[in-house]
Amino acid sequence: MDDATIAQKALKIHEELDREVDLLRLRMASKPDAHGDHWLTAFASHFRHFHTQLRSHFEMEEEGGFMKPVVDKRPTLSPQIARLREEHRQMRHLCYELEMFVEECRAPSLQQIAHIRERSDEIIDCLKAHEKAENQLIQDAFQLDLGSSE
Repeated sequence: MDDATIAQKALKIHEELDREVDLLRLRMASKPDAHGDHWLTAFASHFRHFHTQLRSHFEMEEEGGFMKPVVDKRPTLSPQIARLREEHRQMRHLCYELEMFVEECRAPSLQQIAHIRERSDEIIDCLKAHEKAENQLIQDAFQLDLGSSE
């Protein structure tokens, strides 16, 4: 694949992940029922799906995505790639912790729902910053001006 194709493929995948984030945010913003059970069940389902998509996304980037071509083209960017891989590990861990917390909740309190929302926002904020850094790295590596994906 040529540089532009690799870069465009990476940005397209980031856009797909953005749609998953939007769906998760919609679920987080929905009003909990009186006991929180239905909200929690729906959130848990959405979050598991999001977490699966995120793991697949990270695996693709690390195994067959843009990371190897970036290092091949610009070996001096290896430390940045290593940092991004570490961020993948950290976000997988944050998602796992939240998933375990959600599984342990039964008839969640408003405080537990607030905690779930806060942790979800933290994960999304980390992901957004991470994706921005990846997009910048791709542009730097391939010296492309790809414009905004928005």
